[in-house]
Amino acid sequence: MTTYEIRHTTLDGGEGLLAIVVKADWKIETEDGIRFLTPPEAQLQLGVMQRPLNYKVRPHVHLPVQRQLEGTSEILIVQKGWIQVFIYASNKDWVQTEDLKEGDMIVLLKGGHAVTFIEASRVLEIKQGAYVHGDDKGYF
Repeated sequence: MTTYEIRHTTLDGGEGLLAIVVKADWKIETEDGIRFLTPPEAQLQLGVMQRPLNYKVRPHVHLPVQRQLEGTSEILIVQKGWIQVFIYASNKDWVQTEDLKEGDMIVLLKGGHAVTFIEASRVLEIKQGAYVHGDDKGYF
């Protein structure tokens, strides 16, 4: 299994999708197209395009659509090394630990997380902004 979801369900049926793990060896199932790994309602979208030589995406702009976001989603991409990502539910209960190595990535959509660098590593972090210093993180 080279791409998979990490979910957590509370007794009242809440929470849902916490993260999506994409391993370096994952292959898109279609020869030509785009596949989004995140559900349409996720506040951060991750898609994978696989197109033939000389394919062109038409010039376009993204329209100024008003969105209301709650929380901060992010993507971690391991460019070099080995890290462990600890996934927590919104209530701060530990859910799962993921080992990520070169080329692996994780989309963190809800809940909390911690990262331990098992090896010296370079990790690309992508998250929505704007960053609100002092109000963006709650440590536990």
